[in-house]
Amino acid sequence: MNDLGPDSPAMQRVRAAFLRVHVDRHDRLEELNLRLSSKRATSEDVREAEDILHKIAGAAGTLGLRELGDAARDVEILFLEAREAGFGDAGTLSRALEWFLNLSITHCDAA
Repeated sequence: MNDLGPDSPAMQRVRAAFLRVHVDRHDRLEELNLRLSSKRATSEDVREAEDILHKIAGAAGTLGLRELGDAARDVEILFLEAREAGFGDAGTLSRALEWFLNLSITHCDAA
């Protein structure tokens, strides 16, 4: 039976593949954050950011990237609450997303 522990070659390959995709997700979140910070974001932009954060949150922790996953989950919840409340203050969402992006970029550098 193959070892699928966190440091196994198989898990390292899966983690590396996730990080390659993560770079594209990070770049898209940066684009969406520009729209948020300039108050040009649509409800679809907010939903897309929430979806990307959800994907990161779901996979990162499983792959041993707990800090990234937890941060994505925290910001995803903020976006979800904002969407349910009619989107509220784009500045708050932008600052939260900027905080996440600052953490996220360190993982992009590892890709």
